[in-house]
Amino acid sequence: MLDLDKFEGHTPGPWSSFAPDDDGQKFSVERLGSNQFVKSRKIATAHHDKGNGEANARLIAAAPELLEMARKLQDENNKLREAAKPISDFITAFDAKPLRQVVDEFYGIHAGSEWEASIRLSHFRALKKAMEPSNA
Repeated sequence: MLDLDKFEGHTPGPWSSFAPDDDGQKFSVERLGSNQFVKSRKIATAHHDKGNGEANARLIAAAPELLEMARKLQDENNKLREAAKPISDFITAFDAKPLRQVVDEFYGIHAGSEWEASIRLSHFRALKKAMEPSNA
C-alpha cells in the first residue's frame, strides 16, 4: 500500500494548470493567491513533450484532490478490513478444521456428528437472520 504520509507538507491546494507560456512548450501549475494581495505560487512546470504537456499539467494540478481521495479510500479500506476480521477468522478456522470441531469451539460443546454440527450451524444462521433489522 502506498505510504501517503510521505506527502505531508506539500503546498496546499487547490492547484490550477495554465496554458503554455510564450514559446508554447511549457504548461504551468500554480496555487492561486487567496486574494488580490497574495500572489499565486508556481508549483511545477510541465513541458510540452509529444503533446502530453497539458494533460501532465492537469494531472499535477489535481494532485492535492487525488491525495485527499486516496487518504479517504485508505481509511475506508482499513475500516472494512477491521470489520471483516471476525468473518475472516471464522472462515480461516473453518477451512483449517473439520466442521464438527469448529462448531464445538463456537458453541463450547461437542456437536456429535457432522450432521448435528450442520444443524447447529443452520440454527446459528437462523438466529443471525432473526437479529437483523427488518426492511419494513
